[in-house]
Amino acid sequence: GVTRIQQADGTVQYYPDSRITFRKDDRTLKVTSADGKGSMILEQAACSYVNALYRCFLTQVSYMGANGQEHPIDFERGTAYANVTSDRLTLPFSSQTVPPDGILISMKTKRGTYISVTGTVDKGLR
Repeated sequence: GVTRIQQADGTVQYYPDSRITFRKDDRTLKVTSADGKGSMILEQAACSYVNALYRCFLTQVSYMGANGQEHPIDFERGTAYANVTSDRLTLPFSSQTVPPDGILISMKTKRGTYISVTGTVDKGLR
């Protein structure tokens, strides 16, 4: 996957080759940088299906650095879409599609940072 972070001052950082994993047992989605030094963890969300697409309104997101300490991300709003089918699905009210086993995450922090993740789950979605 690709993680894009746009700071409030307009500075943009890209993290290509992010690893996306999902643990069904505790419903945790984790996005880890290619170098393994940092992870964004989506631990709690209010989820429901929109047609065949799984949509989650994020309620708890944290960042885990290389030292293993987890820090909450103070965010305003965030949504994650997961395609748990073997078909390409279209987002509601959009022309954007999500591939099979695909993930799309969009969130805004209270500091004005925008974070987005697009890609396919490397492990555990189905």
